[in-house]
Amino acid sequence: MMASPYVVNLEEARNRASKRSQFIELVGIELEGFTSNPTIDSGGASHDVVWDSDAGLHQCELIVDPLSSADEAFTRIERVLSLKSSPMVQLTPRRPDGMGLSGHWQDKQRYNVIRQALSMESRKAHLVTGIGDWAALHINFSGTLINPLGNDGAFLVSLFNAIGPFIAHKVHQQTGIGAGHLSLWQDFAREERLPLAGRWFANSGEMISYFEGVPKLIKKEGGQYVPQPGENQHIACAVDQGVTWWFMRVKLSPSGVWYLESRILPSMPINLARHYTKLVIEILEKSLCWFYGQNDGQPVGCLGDISPLLRYLREDFAEFIPDSPLSTDEWLICLSL
Repeated sequence: MMASPYVVNLEEARNRASKRSQFIELVGIELEGFTSNPTIDSGGASHDVVWDSDAGLHQCELIVDPLSSADEAFTRIERVLSLKSSPMVQLTPRRPDGMGLSGHWQDKQRYNVIRQALSMESRKAHLVTGIGDWAALHINFSGTLINPLGNDGAFLVSLFNAIGPFIAHKVHQQTGIGAGHLSLWQDFAREERLPLAGRWFANSGEMISYFEGVPKLIKKEGGQYVPQPGENQHIACAVDQGVTWWFMRVKLSPSGVWYLESRILPSMPINLARHYTKLVIEILEKSLCWFYGQNDGQPVGCLGDISPLLRYLREDFAEFIPDSPLSTDEWLICLSL
């Protein structure tokens, strides 16, 4: 099992929590949408925004590397989309009419091998094609007092598994878009790769052991991907991280920076994306204040132990936070709403 990449200074973290100071120092954005072009040249950059293709035809992704401000990230995306040279992009969670056929993926080796590998482990692997019909907003974040592989990382990963569907449901209600987009992440793979009602990691060791106890779905060998290679995942493997579809997951950048990725929001127009990104960041900040303040930086042992946290979060975010841990039925209902 891999050790944590670094150790958080508990005294400094507790001091920051007592002052309600900021934990999240860098924020990156991945905003998906649908474009008039069937495919996008991956890796093209403009104004520090990277264009990338996604699984489905006519799907695209606008990626902004971590900055000190989410506002600046969205300003850069706005600037790029306003260029005459940019293709028309609709920032909407569901594939618009006239932009490709439902369930059709791009013919790329990685995507083909993912589908092949999923068909080897799930009778419902065909459901994965639905990913190509939806677009999402992912928020990447890091800070010197956030250890993605530490107990705080395990806490945040577990927390968003527990309350992410409720937050998303309330966002769908407010915006009128995106309902049901989280239900995509069910059934097409073994449950360890997907969000799961009631799953809670008691500490960092439990999270890492869980991740590394899962067989690899795919592996890159000699520049090509192969399905189901017959070995287990590794927490530091970017390929393994990319086929773990949790509502919050641990990631490692090509430059060696560990961070966390929130995956609960649907794609939406820039003004809404900016607003709800700030909301998610504020919920994360207050959660970390509770973890290092009221909880003294100690592991949170089980889902049933988060009631004090929920009460604390509801002081500022009552509409977006459940008043008690969701039951399995409530969690599943929120996925569909």
